[in-house]
Amino acid sequence: MTEPLPAPPPAPVTVVAVNAKTRMRIVTGVLVVLFLVVVLASALGGR
Repeated sequence: MTEPLPAPPPAPVTVVAVNAKTRMRIVTGVLVVLFLVVVLASALGGR
């Protein structure tokens, strides 16, 4: 008897619910991923 997962709240509510530390961690992670993508793209396509 598994109950269905509750629907996620709208985006603004989620952003407000996330605390500042977690939000900074997410932003930092996204920036690191973008940085790695740029470095890999320049290393592979720049030669």
